[in-house]
Amino acid sequence: MSQGNFPGYLNTIAQSYDYRVYCGTLDPALADNPQQIGDFCGPAMSSFRSIPDTSALYAMSGTRLADTFAIGRGTAICMCFSLADLRRKMANFCLFVDANGNQDEASNGIVIGGYERGAKALPMCFDIDTNSVTSSLGAVGTATRAQILSGTLSVCARGVPSSIARPLTD
Repeated sequence: MSQGNFPGYLNTIAQSYDYRVYCGTLDPALADNPQQIGDFCGPAMSSFRSIPDTSALYAMSGTRLADTFAIGRGTAICMCFSLADLRRKMANFCLFVDANGNQDEASNGIVIGGYERGAKALPMCFDIDTNSVTSSLGAVGTATRAQILSGTLSVCARGVPSSIARPLTD
């Protein structure tokens, strides 16, 4: 499990398991200010906004990848997920992950990828039992998609590496 914030997205916090974000909270300053850093994940964002799932992986072309896709084995991808702030404003994120499983930052220190206003969101981490979620994800193995929460949350058995979701500091 990894918990942290995303470089350049200030108070946006998410938790993940092996590259799959399963909960988080959006920085309230972001929901109304969409941006795209780099051209890598535009097609993925277009595809992601049209599905009900709140977390998915995409090829750079915008084609959705299988839930069992192995990250960091030679193929760059976009990791897409949706979050809400405490006022329930929602945003979709698609962040670039390189062929080695690392994220890159632009010269301004913001993670390459983008976000836009959205109409769906993963649960906030304080609303769920994160220990139960990660136990369930660990128990199903990497070959099985886990439908462990309700609604549109579909998370898989891979998560965000520490290079993407940096640990929180005091």
